[in-house]
Amino acid sequence: MITLDFSGLHEPICKGVDSAGKENSDFELWSPHDDGRHGSNDKCFLGQQVTYIRRKQDAECFNGEDLERVTMRVPCVCTEADYECDMNYVRNKAGKCELLPDPLDKWKGRKLVEQEEDCALEGYYYITQGYRKIPGNKCYGGVQLEPVKKACTSMAWISSLFNLKGMLIAAVVGAVLFYAWPIIEMIILVLPIPDPRSSLEKAKDLAT
Repeated sequence: MITLDFSGLHEPICKGVDSAGKENSDFELWSPHDDGRHGSNDKCFLGQQVTYIRRKQDAECFNGEDLERVTMRVPCVCTEADYECDMNYVRNKAGKCELLPDPLDKWKGRKLVEQEEDCALEGYYYITQGYRKIPGNKCYGGVQLEPVKKACTSMAWISSLFNLKGMLIAAVVGAVLFYAWPIIEMIILVLPIPDPRSSLEKAKDLAT
């Protein structure tokens, strides 16, 4: 039997995945970012710094089948770059979001209707600051430009109790009490309830 070993004809398996980024390693650390062109910092992209381990471009080796790729994710502090303009807002020359002109006041009337609907459903509404967080962004703390949550008036909260959601909750609670009342009544009958007359007699004996 003749055995031929062709392993010497191929590139070796890459080494040093645990020491990626060092000179003696065939791997490097890489983080996608926008080079700060949109105001982000610390190589943050969509509110987080994602670091991948990849083979160096000049490394003459190949990744083995057993290689487990590691991805490190670190959330970033929110900056203005993590927000985009809210509806009916556009960025001006200074890069700030400003409200579009509305000579017919159509947006104002629509906003009042939305506030009334939110109050009827949830008991609160939101006031925009002209910004909203970019979808998929994972930042935390820092600059807070999202819409501000405001509580509705007492009358709006009372009216919210009579909407479909409030009536549904009341129906569920009523059904639970209706069907569970026999069990509750049975528990009350089974529990030993002391006679108040005996308690009075004991109190008189202690007093004398």
